[in-house]
Amino acid sequence: MIEKQRTISILNDVLGPIMHGPSSSHSAAPFAIARTCRQLSLSNGETLLKASVRFDYDGSFAQVHKEQGSDEGFAAGLMGIEMESKEYAHSLSTLKSPNAPFKFDIELCSLKQIAHPNLVKLSLTCIRSSSQRTDNYLAISTGGGIFEILQYNDKKISINGSTYILIIEYSSPISLEDILECLDKKSLFINRQQNIDCIHNFRIFQTCRKLSRKERFSLSQISEITLIREAEPAQLLVSGGKTLFNNGKEVLELCGNRSLPEIAVLYESELLGLPVEAVEKHFRSRAQLMLKIVKEGLERNNDKVQYKYLAPSADKILKSQLAKALAGDYIHLAVSGALSVMETNIIRGIVCASPTAGSAGIIPGSLYSLKQKGHSIIEVTNALKVAGVIGVIIGKRATFAAEIAGCMAETGSAAGMAAAGLAHVMGASPETVFNASTISLMNTLGLVGDPVGGEVEIPCYARNIAGVSHAFVSASSAMGGFRSFIPFDEVVDTMLKIGESISSDLKCTCRGGLAMTPTAVSGK
Repeated sequence: MIEKQRTISILNDVLGPIMHGPSSSHSAAPFAIARTCRQLSLSNGETLLKASVRFDYDGSFAQVHKEQGSDEGFAAGLMGIEMESKEYAHSLSTLKSPNAPFKFDIELCSLKQIAHPNLVKLSLTCIRSSSQRTDNYLAISTGGGIFEILQYNDKKISINGSTYILIIEYSSPISLEDILECLDKKSLFINRQQNIDCIHNFRIFQTCRKLSRKERFSLSQISEITLIREAEPAQLLVSGGKTLFNNGKEVLELCGNRSLPEIAVLYESELLGLPVEAVEKHFRSRAQLMLKIVKEGLERNNDKVQYKYLAPSADKILKSQLAKALAGDYIHLAVSGALSVMETNIIRGIVCASPTAGSAGIIPGSLYSLKQKGHSIIEVTNALKVAGVIGVIIGKRATFAAEIAGCMAETGSAAGMAAAGLAHVMGASPETVFNASTISLMNTLGLVGDPVGGEVEIPCYARNIAGVSHAFVSASSAMGGFRSFIPFDEVVDTMLKIGESISSDLKCTCRGGLAMTPTAVSGK
């Protein structure tokens, strides 16, 4: 199994990406992978003639690529469509039409080079000035929209979308000094180091911007250089290198001088290389976006909306007095809010993976509940920051991918994050905040990933409802004095160990669990 190489960013990887539903692993990551590969292959004015996408027979993509939007994600990324463009939803049909800009196909095959459930091979054939070539890429989706390109034309690389990428290819050896003489090193390279990898006949640079015209011209004058390739970051540029913490124990040690929301902002500020004020604005904007998605979902006219299995229910639950009486105001509002996000998710609307699309309703629903009950946008944003701190630790020590650890990595993680944010807003100490998250995570250990028919409807909707409930009850119990006993970090580590021992049939492959019940198989 490939280990994660990427440093976890709260705004990029834990409370993002902002994406079209329904799946972060199978929709957002395919888009980012395809977009990055397209940019690398077409950096010199080439025209794309053909794009082939290959999934392994036994992998997760093979089972759900049609139902969970993988095909659309790859199509939109390869076409160069922006994520929030209205054309995203039509990308696949455009490539299947007689007037398609390039040939596009998806096939299943045997990809045994790397043992990973979300492995994909892209082959891009392009042309420039009558010169034609095919570039091959091998990539993985690692959960929550995070990805890594592992091979380029059979050479091992590591590109994860956190920075700008510059690849310089050459026909015969050329010194690094000759290359650097053409570049404005002070403004081009990211702060922590030059991040240069020399691989066979090319060098890879991680940079903080694209080349200027002057720099590109200067490089083109070096006769040994054959190609210059560039790609932009998938989200916010990660231009810093320092990470403030790696586990819960380190966070609690930092709490002697700072609050949990302050720690979240400082962590992201140092990682992204942005001023604290800029990071604060990003967090507030993300909280406002989540609240907007909930509100628009609850106000949607669902008369013309059709799902494969379920009927829209968020608005009905919100208006039900019996539901409100049984659950109480906070949970009732949060359940309605969570379902409204998932209903947007399934119709390919814009959602914010938090930490994944399959769990995208839990945190926004919880924030919506707080806001409706009179908490300020500052308090709501602080809850989101604290949830982000918890998510960073889970992302670093475990995974967000259901294909690796089942649904406990998705709705389980989201519930643990939400529980922490809720406890903080209600005045809990940092220790109690982590205790609340631990209780919630313990309740979801072993939760399998078994989507019915490959869709993010059953059981994901119900698990978002349960996730909200876990979050509120865990926060309430922790603040009331219940102690989890097992430390937070140990529970997170256990999540990954349990995930590794779960059968692959129960990890988002549609080969086990609820996906194989008679009703699910019949589709009726």
